[in-house]
Amino acid sequence: MERILLVLSTSRQSDKAIDMALSMAEEQETELMALFILDSKVTDTVFDHLTDVGFMGERPSSELKATIVKEQRDRGLVKLKEIERLAEDRGVFCQSWVVQGDFGRESVKMAAAHQVDLLIVCRARRPGLSRFFFDQEIEEVIRWADCEVRVVEE
Repeated sequence: MERILLVLSTSRQSDKAIDMALSMAEEQETELMALFILDSKVTDTVFDHLTDVGFMGERPSSELKATIVKEQRDRGLVKLKEIERLAEDRGVFCQSWVVQGDFGRESVKMAAAHQVDLLIVCRARRPGLSRFFFDQEIEEVIRWADCEVRVVEE
């Protein structure tokens, strides 16, 4: 195996997935790539919820949306720096990116662009019906990716 891509997002972060990716990269002496996706669906949901409950008044500011995205980006960068530090401690070469967009599309696009051999994603354990509504993006990644996909249940 030559390249491992670990995909995290504002709503999908897992120490278990991070450890799995680092351990596999170390054992196989391969490159680790870490991608943090600013999931536009999450940002839109937060923004819409604040608007719906009347918190923002009649005309919510575009500055609020930019602030939400900036906060998510900052948190993503902190998480990626942590992963890079852990990788360096293990002697693993790691590069990382932050992108904004749809979780499924961005995951598959990055995996294809970098000819990834293994893509690692995580999801929360949920009962059947909740999984149907909330985990469609994971199913899309599994269906669309041209490489092996491992889903870490958290």
